Amino acid sequence: MKEDVLKNKFPITRYDESQIKSGQSIFMGQLYDVNDKLIGPVPKKEYTSQEEHDKEMEETANKLKKEEEEKAGSQGGVGALLALTQKKNVIFFHDQFNEAYAAINGNGSEVKKLRSKEFRQWLIKTYYRETGKTTNDTTISMALNIMEAEAHEGQRFELSVRVARRGMVLWYDLGNGSVIKTDHTGWMLENNSPILFRRFSHQLPQVNPEKGGTMNDLLKFINVKDEEDKILIKVYCVAAVIAGFPHPLLIPHGDRGAAKSTGSEVIKKLIDPSGIDTIDAPDKGGVKDFIQVASHHWLIFLDNVSSVSHELSDTLARICTGAGHSKRVLYSDDDDFIRNFQHIVGLNGINQVVWKPDLLNRSILLSMRKIGDEERIEIEEFWRLFNEQKPKILGAIFDAAAKALLYYPEIKLVRKPRMADFARWGCAIAKAIGHTEQEFMDAYYANIDEQNEEVIEGNAMAQVIIKYVEKYMADKNIVAHQPTELFFFLKPIAVELNVDRSSDFPMAATWLWKKIKPVASDLLQKGVRVTKSKGVDRIITIEKINMLNQ
Repeated sequence: MKEDVLKNKFPITRYDESQIKSGQSIFMGQLYDVNDKLIGPVPKKEYTSQEEHDKEMEETANKLKKEEEEKAGSQGGVGALLALTQKKNVIFFHDQFNEAYAAINGNGSEVKKLRSKEFRQWLIKTYYRETGKTTNDTTISMALNIMEAEAHEGQRFELSVRVARRGMVLWYDLGNGSVIKTDHTGWMLENNSPILFRRFSHQLPQVNPEKGGTMNDLLKFINVKDEEDKILIKVYCVAAVIAGFPHPLLIPHGDRGAAKSTGSEVIKKLIDPSGIDTIDAPDKGGVKDFIQVASHHWLIFLDNVSSVSHELSDTLARICTGAGHSKRVLYSDDDDFIRNFQHIVGLNGINQVVWKPDLLNRSILLSMRKIGDEERIEIEEFWRLFNEQKPKILGAIFDAAAKALLYYPEIKLVRKPRMADFARWGCAIAKAIGHTEQEFMDAYYANIDEQNEEVIEGNAMAQVIIKYVEKYMADKNIVAHQPTELFFFLKPIAVELNVDRSSDFPMAATWLWKKIKPVASDLLQKGVRVTKSKGVDRIITIEKINMLNQ
């Protein structure tokens, strides 16, 4: 009876399923696309019998099933992507910051962070070239999760930027998959890099170094006239290809037209070529961004700096020494992590703008004079000559580094300045480039004396102590006071020198030692030793150990 009733309803009108595409939807008789945009009324078709209707429904279902199977067959699954990485000898590993990486060719010639856009593109491109098939975002994400887990369970490799040292072997990244390996016997180019370096898009490939140059060739392109400064700049550039110790902050300063910026660019191009030669000093809110920028460069210069904030000064000192920098991931309270990196930074400007003792004591001051009109050449010709000689200058740097590795173990410092590691390497490098250890140490200590003068001149507390010694200790070599008593003597001197409101001079006796301590080493260089006892009284002692002007 029921079948007879259904048969009697034909012909009937139904939605034409063959006209509805995948992803489209129906609502209230209207057809919508995948973005829920209205297309129009749903297409309809008239069927004359049940058999005709059922047959078409079956054909439509089979067609959709076939399309889905063909689509699935044309896309790579998780297993296929993992198999591809095995075929390509990809090594998954994590670095010293526990971030996951992939070494594409099973060595360090091409290293990519797993969660980077670059690795994702490599995966898609390589899979398509190998199979002629595509894949989708879901599959890629699932595969990356597995790869990341393998990386964290795999080996740990410490990654560096441009320059690395393992024991007494130096490695330099040419940026094209090749490296320079240097030991005490010499240097050589190796085409397949070990897993040592991480690379960034701003970095440029370095030229291949060549034999036959000398470090004096470098002096043609950096405007230094003083013989001591010439020794320091040559040692500085060779030291820049040796990692593993704090490097001093280089501060070229001088009149307009002294080629301070050009000299900074020469060093950058020679040691760590990049699309970014120099950068502007960050403002107060940009110091944290600068930390990230500095971590992406082995060597970076701040250009035309007119002032250095306390925050920037502390940051520069931490970068030089390798102290940690805290960063919050996605601003989550549970995702703080510490970045430790020891890179090379410098800054140039018309004036010497570094005054904080902690940073100034880690610096090399390079006073530069204005270039005369008869000495100046057009900038295009300057860079042509530099690029022409650059391969041999770079070769001379590696020649000197190899010899320095040979001499370094036998170097023993009689006196150890603040940057003692740099001083020891400096002696080895000086010997390697034809100078004596004493010539280097004389040049370095002369620079340190200049730093001390800068500290004394720029620090209110130091000026007041020096004036106190001159005024009250003419006939005595040592005095001892409680902080309150000493403050009683120092306050009028500060007023006399018009520095009593300086941030370097305390408002009360309780802060007196905290203001003296940062300049104690500089005062010592001036012949004044200031110490504080550890007893209950906390006596501050001022002692003359030699003549103030010595």
